[in-house]
Amino acid sequence: MQRNYAVMFQKWTFPWMVGLLVMLLGTAFQAPAQSLIFGNTTVNQSSVTNGTVAPFTNTLRTSVGTANGITLSKPGGQAWLTLPANPASVNATGTNLSFQIDPTGLAQGVYTATVQASAGGFTNGTFTVTLRVAGADAAGTTEVNIDFRPITITSLTPPTGWIFPLM
Repeated sequence: MQRNYAVMFQKWTFPWMVGLLVMLLGTAFQAPAQSLIFGNTTVNQSSVTNGTVAPFTNTLRTSVGTANGITLSKPGGQAWLTLPANPASVNATGTNLSFQIDPTGLAQGVYTATVQASAGGFTNGTFTVTLRVAGADAAGTTEVNIDFRPITITSLTPPTGWIFPLM
């Protein structure tokens, strides 16, 4: 945040006071931090074993100015997540980036990946992708168990492997 100050000196001002005021005012005009920012800090996707997942987008923008030479990376190296090509530049308006997920070969479970964007002179931007893989039978269908028993406010935990309807 930039603030403007008006300083008036009288002829009796001591020289050391001028130096102190210049030092204090100089700290008030620091340049804003330059950061890369993803529109969504978390993205949740789901699939069945060996299923397909539609591509998703996330917007990358800067807090101020234009960042050139952006590098996208997955510090954990998760093979199931494919990053788009590195954008040449990004500004405060933002650029939509398309990401691909391939759950082929993943067992039933929850998987996470962190995506990082970096550029010289900018603080890195990150977001997390969570992939939930459900089991499927040989025909490629997913078994769903639904518990229609009445519930009480004290028992909100469904049996393992069941979907619990909240009424």
